[in-house]
Amino acid sequence: AAIDPAMAERQRQEAQLRADAPLRGENRTGQAQDGTMGLGLFDAADQPTFRLDAEGPEMTLPDLLKMLDDEQADIDAMRSCMAEGRIKTGMAQEAERLYHLHYNQLKHSMGMMAAASEASERAIRALEARQQQKMRQALLQAKAQKGWLERRMGEVESGRPFN
Repeated sequence: AAIDPAMAERQRQEAQLRADAPLRGENRTGQAQDGTMGLGLFDAADQPTFRLDAEGPEMTLPDLLKMLDDEQADIDAMRSCMAEGRIKTGMAQEAERLYHLHYNQLKHSMGMMAAASEASERAIRALEARQQQKMRQALLQAKAQKGWLERRMGEVESGRPFN
């Protein structure tokens, strides 16, 4: 069988290419390079990221969509509570105001989702603290009125005129 002269030339060229690029592909690893057939359309490095504000963190599209879905679920839950009368409009507005106040403070020091979660917790704690303060004030007023009534009753029982 005659040796094809083109085959010999091709082998010579392949040997020269291996010598010219010793740290690439098969020359580096000893294994042929895999093709890209069957791989995802983009590598992770090629995934686009989004930033919702100048100081905010970069987010991938799946993370952004999850965050938006979570926020929509929260909004829907608040609307449901308002429609059922479990939360009044004023309370919902105050909760939203407190949430945004805390979120705007936190978003520069942590990721958006962590900031949103912490802002929610802080808003709820602030509403609970406000409720406890109102309860304390009401109890103190009731205690003061009870003392006043007991003094007045003592005056009436002793025969002094009631003013």
